[in-house]
Amino acid sequence: DASLVPVLRRLFGNLAFCSLRVLSLNSCRQAGHGTIGALTELLSKADGAQNLRVLDLSDMDIAAHLHPALCLAIKEHQQLQTVRLTKVGLGIKSRLAKENVGLLLASPSIQELDLGWNCFDVETFQHMADMLVNNQNLKSLCLANCSAIGNAIGDAPILYFLEELAHDRSLSKLDISLNRIGFCGALVMEDAMEHHANLRTLNISQNPLGVLGMRNLLRLLARDSAGLMEFDCEGCSQGMLTDLADSTLQLYSATNPGGRYHL
Repeated sequence: DASLVPVLRRLFGNLAFCSLRVLSLNSCRQAGHGTIGALTELLSKADGAQNLRVLDLSDMDIAAHLHPALCLAIKEHQQLQTVRLTKVGLGIKSRLAKENVGLLLASPSIQELDLGWNCFDVETFQHMADMLVNNQNLKSLCLANCSAIGNAIGDAPILYFLEELAHDRSLSKLDISLNRIGFCGALVMEDAMEHHANLRTLNISQNPLGVLGMRNLLRLLARDSAGLMEFDCEGCSQGMLTDLADSTLQLYSATNPGGRYHL
């Protein structure tokens, strides 16, 4: 705080209003309450950084009680286009994670949002999807390594977000790497993205898709109704191998989908 607060205070006035477009405090882990307070004022006050386009606060240790004011300031800023909040403790460690994420996704100006390495539960992912669909403004979203502990049958919380992508038409780039998405999740993704014409780039690396999950992605890539042009699947070769002779699990087959499924 002793170093950063004076710097942020000097940005008020014509200096910030006229010329400041990019502000990065990436990896300033020792920044305290004073820094976040000054930054929130810089974003919200009339003589602050009203023409800021890019804000990067990644890998900062931001106290949970400071999240609401900061997220509100980001949401109400009229010019911000790129916001990076990787690993800032925005997830389940904060009691207001759902509300804070909702504020960010309600922004009318943000087109690129990075929320990677923040741990979210099912309720937060569902609210995130609802806000994304309602706003239809976001172009790029990073949710790398954001899934909290799954439910009793092993479903990753991010699947509840992916399911709602069937109603989205704005995203063109999505990063869902490192979220423990298995072949069942890949089936959900295939169905949700089948008619998503704008989603061009997908990063699903480091997820245990296995052979079955890769089939879903390749079918999606081949569909004329889907806009997907490229995907990163590094580290996805390992996954659940099911021996049908010893298992009652019903697997979906695109060529012969008949059968009894437990949904």
